Amino acid sequence: MGLCKYCGLDLDGGDIYEVLKREYPEESEEILLEWAKNYGWTTETKKRFSKEIGHEHPDITDDGVAYYTCPRCNKIIRKGTYWDQYKAHILKRAEEVKDP
Repeated sequence: MGLCKYCGLDLDGGDIYEVLKREYPEESEEILLEWAKNYGWTTETKKRFSKEIGHEHPDITDDGVAYYTCPRCNKIIRKGTYWDQYKAHILKRAEEVKDP
């Protein structure tokens, strides 16, 4: 994660279990651990949330993120797994608009 290379925002969203515990104080430890596990968190492999915003493209039907932006400056900070498909779609669309 680290910092946004454009504006310096700390992109660390916190330890998943700790965030869930803070946001849902009325839930039992058992429920919170189950929820954290759904995000891939375990007591051995503690994962963290990110503040990055993932963007999917509506014309790409696969479930995947094309790119991530910073919530403060909105600049693209990281390519997603579907970046190449997204880029190809945008270039094709630009040609269609330019030369109908």
